[in-house]
Amino acid sequence: MSYAAFSGFAGGFANGADMRREKDLREKEAAAAAARPATSSFLDRAGAAPQRGYAALNAPAAGGYGGGEGWASSVEDQEKIARGIIATAEGLGVDPVDVATAVSYETAGTFDPRKKGPTTQWGQHRGLIQFGEPQAQEHGVNWDDPVGSQLGADGAVAKYLRKAGVQPGMGMLDIYSAINAGSVGRYSASDANNGGAPGTVRDKVEGQMAGHREKALAMLAPYMKSGGYGALAAPVGGMQ
Repeated sequence: MSYAAFSGFAGGFANGADMRREKDLREKEAAAAAARPATSSFLDRAGAAPQRGYAALNAPAAGGYGGGEGWASSVEDQEKIARGIIATAEGLGVDPVDVATAVSYETAGTFDPRKKGPTTQWGQHRGLIQFGEPQAQEHGVNWDDPVGSQLGADGAVAKYLRKAGVQPGMGMLDIYSAINAGSVGRYSASDANNGGAPGTVRDKVEGQMAGHREKALAMLAPYMKSGGYGALAAPVGGMQ
């Protein structure tokens, strides 16, 4: 759930132990990535038709942005979302697989751009990173164009993450801390009392996202240049 579920967390930054643990997590991800088949560097393959990936994990059905629990996506929908996530990540200077992993987690693996979550003091949470109602309005989410308004270098997701402190080169912990706790560096924060899953930001990243990362890799792979995923997984500029 987005920080919209919290009420008034102040910003904060990781202590030395958090930074060391983040470094260890990055090194583990890089080592695991080196063992995977080469799939990507940053941008998409222009005009590539998906022949594997997310569509293979979730067979498309006729539909579109129906929203809610009955949402069914087409291959065209999946491509638009995948390309939008890549553009969002490029605009932020972060790994698109990290962004896609967070989106998968926040939408329960559906990538539904209108996915409904809990209702809190911020109203009905909804969308790719579970915006609360005022946050959706602030950052320009248009529910009649849920993909175009949320994704892209200047979409609502990128605007929200920039405001929460995400900077180029930051990794999964900070990206998800921004989404779940309202600012980077809040790895011990938890939204369990506001309708979120049990556990801290770190617990969720380290213990609950492996399957979502695999979905993210599969979804993005058909639209990314060759060159090896390891280049994405490696730290860029270190911890910010």
